[in-house]
Amino acid sequence: MIKGKEKLDLTNGSIGKTLFHLSTPIIIINLLRMAYNIGDTFWLGQLSNEALAAIGFGFPLIFLFISLGMGVAVAGSVLVAQFEGGGNEKMVNFSASQTLTFSFIVSLIFGLIGFVAAEDLLILYGASEKVVSLGVSYLQIIFLGLSFMFGFAVFIALMRGYGDTRTPMFVMLFSIVLNVLLDPFLIFGWSFFPKLGIEGAAIATIFCRSLAFLIGLGMLLRGWKGLKISPSKMIPDLSFLQRLLKIGFPASIGATGRSVSVNV
Repeated sequence: MIKGKEKLDLTNGSIGKTLFHLSTPIIIINLLRMAYNIGDTFWLGQLSNEALAAIGFGFPLIFLFISLGMGVAVAGSVLVAQFEGGGNEKMVNFSASQTLTFSFIVSLIFGLIGFVAAEDLLILYGASEKVVSLGVSYLQIIFLGLSFMFGFAVFIALMRGYGDTRTPMFVMLFSIVLNVLLDPFLIFGWSFFPKLGIEGAAIATIFCRSLAFLIGLGMLLRGWKGLKISPSKMIPDLSFLQRLLKIGFPASIGATGRSVSVNV
């Protein structure tokens, strides 16, 4: 059975066992991330070929915009891990609070850019007129909710840096199951739900990611798993931003390079 942080000694004992208990949830989380796309692909494939093509164009673009901002999450995770290893609880919580603040700002900026540029990018990629129309409807909803998607990714990164990889795994699993179940109701108008087509898939994704983020945010605000943020520590600190950029910028370049290759 995979042990949680409270049952692990991360600075002593067997390295192999510690790696197993920390890495297994990370592997599962990465697999679950793919399940979001698989779920949308399955249900939209039942709707129409054009809808399937639209999300085929959309997924790489979403990957690109998230990759551009992921350096903040990586940097926050690194700083939390460093301060946790050094036993500096005050800076652990301060780093987590600041990372959430700046990640929210970054995600708002990229969400706005993506919302405005969605149609032009789909045309540039060579999508047909019908696919562009569907793709824009899907992408603009996703970009409006990008802050929640990004916020959940930051929650996962912060908890990973703190040494707890199991809790985000359970939250992710919950959101995936909910997304897969909710998709057909919003796409096809099952029961009393309206038939929203491809927009329903986007709304389901944003709703489930938002709910997952709010669960994670609640945990952090209450400090249920040890890592605790507070509103007073979330006021932007420019000196801390410099530390985030120093660590996060190279990480963003690396992640963006991979996403650009996918888009090409």
